[in-house]
Amino acid sequence: MSDYEWILSPCQGFVEKIFISEESRIGKWDVLFKIRTDYGEIDVVSIDINGCVQSLEVTQEEEVFKGMVLAYIKEDLVENSKH
Repeated sequence: MSDYEWILSPCQGFVEKIFISEESRIGKWDVLFKIRTDYGEIDVVSIDINGCVQSLEVTQEEEVFKGMVLAYIKEDLVENSKH
């Protein structure tokens, strides 16, 4: 069974760079987005799962708000079995 994860913006600002595309594979702690805050700082967005990008909800240079959905990820759930 697969789970879907929301990637949320950690801050208010503008999408500086998008490192993923729809249907691309991501690994644990890959950089997914860089957001330029209203204070000029760069906030890096990553997540601690492996999976596949189901949809991107923002575009580069788009204004975002804290808690806004940036993307949906279908998480890979691998069953570990030892014989």
